[in-house]
Amino acid sequence: MWTRTGQPRPLPTVSGRERVNLNAALNAHCPTQVHLHETDCVNAQSTKALYEQLLSAHPGEQPIYVVCDNARYYRNRELAEWLQGRRVVQVFLPPYVPNLNLISACGGCCGRRSSTPVYTAPRARFGRRYSVSFPGSTSLGKTSRPY
Repeated sequence: MWTRTGQPRPLPTVSGRERVNLNAALNAHCPTQVHLHETDCVNAQSTKALYEQLLSAHPGEQPIYVVCDNARYYRNRELAEWLQGRRVVQVFLPPYVPNLNLISACGGCCGRRSSTPVYTAPRARFGRRYSVSFPGSTSLGKTSRPY
């Protein structure tokens, strides 16, 4: 953008405090099938909401195995009580083995794509860039609409 000498040049910026928190589930048998849940904070409640999406997307009697890292919100007592009698079964990875976490590997790839030095505003457009990184995503979080 050209400006006259001595004139202030407008520089579009966004707040560095605004974050995009995604809780996601990746189907290991079909890696293009990704369920995303955008939330203000990743915690036991947002994990429960993601699990509810998985249950509605995969009706039937078969269990749904969710491979989890050792984050505290996966081991929350309230979440464990909610899981009783449901088809979602949490399988925990051994500690300090991030290379086994499929969603972290996928998120790392998307993180490199989304953290390029390109101005994207507002936040919804940034989320759109993330959803492009997950082309087969079947759910896009609390807005329930594609970005």
